[in-house]
Amino acid sequence: MANRHKRSRRDSRILTNLASIAKFLAQSSDSTTTAALDALLTPKTDEVPSASMAHQIVRATLNDTVAAASLLASYDAWEARVLAPSQSRLSSELMLTTSGTPASRGSSHDLLAKLTKRREEVEREEMTRALMFEEDERSHENIYIFYIESLVAMETPLILEQDAAHREFVRLLQKCLDPSIMLKRLNFERVLAVRSPTDNMVLRMVDSATNMHCIVHTMRCASVDEADNVVMLARQLHHHRPPHTVEVLHVFQYMYQQFATHGNLNECWPVVFVVTEDCMEGGYWLPPSPRPPLPPADILHILNAVSGALAALHSQHICHWNLNARNLYRSSVYAIDDAAGERRQQLKLGGFLAFKQPFTQDDLSKLLSIVHPSLVPPELTRTSRCTSGMMLNEKTDMWMLGCLLYSLVTGMVLIRASRAGEESVDDHD
Repeated sequence: MANRHKRSRRDSRILTNLASIAKFLAQSSDSTTTAALDALLTPKTDEVPSASMAHQIVRATLNDTVAAASLLASYDAWEARVLAPSQSRLSSELMLTTSGTPASRGSSHDLLAKLTKRREEVEREEMTRALMFEEDERSHENIYIFYIESLVAMETPLILEQDAAHREFVRLLQKCLDPSIMLKRLNFERVLAVRSPTDNMVLRMVDSATNMHCIVHTMRCASVDEADNVVMLARQLHHHRPPHTVEVLHVFQYMYQQFATHGNLNECWPVVFVVTEDCMEGGYWLPPSPRPPLPPADILHILNAVSGALAALHSQHICHWNLNARNLYRSSVYAIDDAAGERRQQLKLGGFLAFKQPFTQDDLSKLLSIVHPSLVPPELTRTSRCTSGMMLNEKTDMWMLGCLLYSLVTGMVLIRASRAGEESVDDHD
């Protein structure tokens, strides 16, 4: 700020001196030039200047004149630079002036055409992707519809079978004049199996009093002797409760009677309901033969359970006569296995032959009509006639236990059914 103020004072002094010189040159003549110059250079003080001082004044005046000239020149350059247009303004004006030329108009048109073409290509690509997405959505929807239709087609027969089994159970209860309290509080859940050709059903029910699951075997017997034999076996199992055996919870028998509209009796047969515990863990499933042999620890575990169950049953003169791997069920109780030394689920033996196909004591000599052909002992062949001394007994169960052991060790069935179309022992329960 101090330098700027000093420079402005000097410039004003130079301009004042220049104005005085110009005025002097305009008003003086040759005769008065020296006197006027002396008057101009003479200081206003009363002292008379010396020659050296006069030269200094002249030198200072000349220096001021040169500085004033350079100042005027620099001022003109500064004024020209300030008043000159900016570069951006010149470039914009140049663009405006050149945009109107035919060449510029042609290049702009080409650029606009390229941009329009590119935009159309992008729009077409977007449309193609949208169509592909819609087609994919329709294909997924068609697949889902096909899946639902297939599921309905597969489930419809099962649903119809469940409804038919439920209606049959209700019809059997309605024909009973005085059903037991246990049967009254059972609610239908699903049908597990339908025995052919007797159409006896295996139903899973729920006890409304205890909210526990149970299995109900409905058996239509051909005679009272068959019904009595089934009831006797069920009551023995309920009373003794042998170990490693499916527990029998309840048994009920009544005479089914159906009358015509005019009062005649059309149908009459005994019906037996056997209620057993439900092993919710499911059966001891084995793949169909041929299959890989089981580990020795599993084989010993199965043999311990089955042999213990057979020993307890035979001690009460009860025979199974339908021994195979499909009639082994897993209990929810765990115990330490002595052979393996680890905790395992306890196995229970079920699927008694009397609960599948009711028979009488006289039918024990008709081996082929009772026991599956693949489980027939060698001494009782198809061609031989069974006499009173060759009836089914505890030895038949032991033979079946040996067949089960052979199947577990080798993965094959010991004796296959000889009749064409006969199912194997693995499919027989």
